[in-house]
Amino acid sequence: MRILPSLFAASFLFAGCGGGEPAAPAAPAVEAAPAAAAVAEPAPAAAVKHELPGDPVAGEAVYKTNCIACHQADGTGMGGALGADLVNDKTRLAKSNEVLLKSIAEGVPGTTMIAWGAVLDETKRKDVLSYIRATFGAK
Repeated sequence: MRILPSLFAASFLFAGCGGGEPAAPAAPAVEAAPAAAAVAEPAPAAAVKHELPGDPVAGEAVYKTNCIACHQADGTGMGGALGADLVNDKTRLAKSNEVLLKSIAEGVPGTTMIAWGAVLDETKRKDVLSYIRATFGAK
């Protein structure tokens, strides 16, 4: 869009100067590069849709029994103070199911996320991830 005003201004400049040969369009070509780069930007992480690996209805009971103390009923983890903020930190649920299931099973070193692999079987881990995605991923 910046190219058009430049070309328009240049046409008046050359018309007022007696119609000499127009200069090479070096400036518009330079301005065109950022516009092309802007078009190629990837979609935001929040736009990524992930398949639900389990049953979100069954996952609600698992969440309320095991996850709610840290992540809270609203999924914010008290702004991330207790547990990961699953609502406002869009990078959390942008991760793949495999990465999140591993985090649930093994915990996350250096955070308050403990390993649930010994407590929750694979089905329950998939169910709770489905509940989390269905409930907090759309917000």
